Amino acid sequence: MTAINVVDCETRERAIQPAAQVPDARITTMEVRPIMFSAGQDR
Repeated sequence: MTAINVVDCETRERAIQPAAQVPDARITTMEVRPIMFSAGQDR
């Protein structure tokens, strides 16, 4: 099973915080990556 969650955060460190709260984060791989918008700017 796969899930994708999009969270709008100011920094990568802040994005890691909610990802670490996912119950499966202790037993499986979690990815945190930036999203590039069509305007070409990171948000």
